Amino acid sequence: MIHLDGRSLTLDAVETLASGARCRADPAAVAGMAAAAEAVAAAARTSRVYGRTTGVGANRDQAAAVEQRPGTALLRSHAGGWGPEIAPGTVRALCGIRANQLLAGASGASPRLATALVGLVNGADADLPVVHAYGSVGTADLSALATVGLTLLGERPRRGGRAAPDAGWAGGRPDQDALPLMSSSALTLAQAALGTVVLQRLSQHAMVVYALTHVALGGNRQAVGPVVDVVTPLPAVRRVAARVSGLLAPVPAGAAQVQDFFGLRCYPQVHGPLLAELDRLRAGLETLVNTGSENPAVLSTDPPAVAHHGGFHLAALTLWLDATAIALAASARTGLSRLSHLLTDGGYGLPRFLGDRPGANGLLILEYSAASAVERLRTLAAAPALLGTAHLSAGIEDDASQATHAAARLGEAATAYRQVLACELLAAVTALHLRAAPLAGPLESVWQRVAGLGRIRSDHDTSDDVAKARALLDDETVWR
Repeated sequence: MIHLDGRSLTLDAVETLASGARCRADPAAVAGMAAAAEAVAAAARTSRVYGRTTGVGANRDQAAAVEQRPGTALLRSHAGGWGPEIAPGTVRALCGIRANQLLAGASGASPRLATALVGLVNGADADLPVVHAYGSVGTADLSALATVGLTLLGERPRRGGRAAPDAGWAGGRPDQDALPLMSSSALTLAQAALGTVVLQRLSQHAMVVYALTHVALGGNRQAVGPVVDVVTPLPAVRRVAARVSGLLAPVPAGAAQVQDFFGLRCYPQVHGPLLAELDRLRAGLETLVNTGSENPAVLSTDPPAVAHHGGFHLAALTLWLDATAIALAASARTGLSRLSHLLTDGGYGLPRFLGDRPGANGLLILEYSAASAVERLRTLAAAPALLGTAHLSAGIEDDASQATHAAARLGEAATAYRQVLACELLAAVTALHLRAAPLAGPLESVWQRVAGLGRIRSDHDTSDDVAKARALLDDETVWR
């Protein structure tokens, strides 16, 4: 049971919600929502409040009487998402994040809305909204959340094909909840959160894969030793060196080159920045999923005040996502480098392509597969989303962060990164079998779980081997 209170939601909890965990709303946070709703209603009776007494976007100059109840029309006019359907787990994460943000108490929405969203999270897959991937530009996921709203009203079919209104929300006065519901980037945050959790795990497993390759090649351990603290005294770089040194320390060292190629020698300096960017991304996301950034927002002053703002603009998140994509591509390049040397560098005493005879092709195709994944990562990182923009609604909304696109590509980047690691893992295990290299400590524990890979050296279809390596990378019991 995940506790939603608008303050303490973590990315791990978001992933748990996506996996089917139930959640509940904190009663004190629900009371805070009710107080904020009363404050906005009072403000709308005496002053202009965007989206309540006015239209939206370029129509901000058009009056809209509160009694006209324009919210349903607002949801209908904004539900223009397109592209592939979002997976059920991501929709659950979206609804959980949105409920949690509302419970932060700045939206002015009724508590019924948070309750309805919690109901979606706790319901069956067939009862979830059908949300499409595209239609947002990084200044709130308007179309995605409008679709959620219409689903709760019963105007859109649910995943199971049935249209069923949420009695608690649709049976109340949902119109004044329409803009607060839409004024969020919950889909973007859900995709970014889930991608970040996966990448943080893979980035930790990558250091173990690197250590296995280091043993297989008989690498020079000086490059991950105490010298790193002197020559690159950056916290994340030092973390990588310390982690790898700890893995290698119990393993007997073999003969080493005076210094190795860059993919082996410079790993702490390249992988460290990825860890740093992922840490920054996680911290930023855990702030954003616990922030009520709805426009307008209710300030907890005495008396409460309603303020108009630009807090929905996600330039900061886009920057973090862009930087993470670049760091990920750089780290993956080192994996391709090590794979190439495992397969073709005779200076390390291994047969070409790790084949069983001269002229064998062995694991040749792994290099091509990994190279294609690295290129995909480079392509994803090559056009920073923050450099894009949009000029919308008669120039009133004349900038956009494109955070939605940066977040969506994080999942694809994780898939490509996993492929690079899987290819390196398969080659490293094969090389270790060839060398019969002794392992000890944590690496020996990992070896017992991955040693089933790499036993076939004759020319064969490696698709199943790589698939098994990918599965191992997603099995947390392997890497503990």
